[in-house]
Amino acid sequence: MKSNCGPRGPKAGSFSWLGRSRGRTPSKGCVGYAGAPPAASGSIAKNCMSGKPPSVDTNVLVYAALEDDPRREPARTLLARGVIFSVQALNEFVSAARKLRREWIEIREALAFLEAICPAPAPLTLATHRLGLEIAQRFGYHIFDAIVIAAALEGSSDTLYSEDLKDGQKIGELIIRNPFRKKN
Repeated sequence: MKSNCGPRGPKAGSFSWLGRSRGRTPSKGCVGYAGAPPAASGSIAKNCMSGKPPSVDTNVLVYAALEDDPRREPARTLLARGVIFSVQALNEFVSAARKLRREWIEIREALAFLEAICPAPAPLTLATHRLGLEIAQRFGYHIFDAIVIAAALEGSSDTLYSEDLKDGQKIGELIIRNPFRKKN
């Protein structure tokens, strides 16, 4: 997934990961975005399992962890409302974090928090892969973006929030929305 957190995006020292500045001792256990441990049985986790929660792309997960980025609060607001994401998004989150030179302990804490938000992310299956190939071919997306779209479709989401994909595009019953787009 393309992310604005790579070479042209924020530098590794310009943010804290999950509210901690680099150089501080990581907390024991998972600390949520608001500084409190998330409860797997809390309302956020329940929202993931009921109705049709929206799906989010990797960039929403990454921006929620950035400090000093204007996209941080909108990303955190989306996560607090209850979302689903795919195992593919988690893999890309790890890749983005490593590119930003995050330590493995910080990455594992962030993943534990994300898993508390959505304890059953959309899996990567052969069917997801095949649907992703069809989407990539038909709509011209890179394969990793297409797999995130496929996972959202398979998870029965009706909205996928992403900064990188085509805002307003409809694929099947799924509509893609950019949560960071300035409203006119």
